[in-house]
Amino acid sequence: MKAIIQAVFTHLQGIIDVNNQPILKRIDLYNNQFDTYEKDHPLPLPAVFVEIMPIAWARIKRGVQMGKVNIRFHLGQELYSDSFHGSPSQSRALEVLDLVQKLYLALQNYQIPDCSPFERVQTTTDTQYGNCIVHILEYTFEYNDSTKAIQEDSQYIKVTPDLEPHIEE
Repeated sequence: MKAIIQAVFTHLQGIIDVNNQPILKRIDLYNNQFDTYEKDHPLPLPAVFVEIMPIAWARIKRGVQMGKVNIRFHLGQELYSDSFHGSPSQSRALEVLDLVQKLYLALQNYQIPDCSPFERVQTTTDTQYGNCIVHILEYTFEYNDSTKAIQEDSQYIKVTPDLEPHIEE
């Protein structure tokens, strides 16, 4: 799972603005950061926090399991403008949706080794954080975990060094 998270973090750093600068100011594992966002730790926004949901595993063969993974991306952005019809700042307020679309484009069909392509299954919005709006994009993919098989296979390769002196006649 660590390799998947590292690959996702690296991939998300590739979301750039028109000046080829990374848009996301923080990418991290999800740990309810938005619940403490104003109190304890000011967050640089926009930020994405990655959450792995419970995984259902099935045995494929000895040492190999297939997991159906749901992964959530919590995208937090500042929202200080009004989006109601007729608002002079409506266009600016709706810009938060541009980054949601960029995140979707970056993740839809994204594929990591030993995994099927990411497929979006759900999008929700969480607005309980004052001037921070959080869009949650959920994707699913299958992960073929063969690390145990590799470990077991390597146990069968035993090399015994020959420490006996050889005398040639």
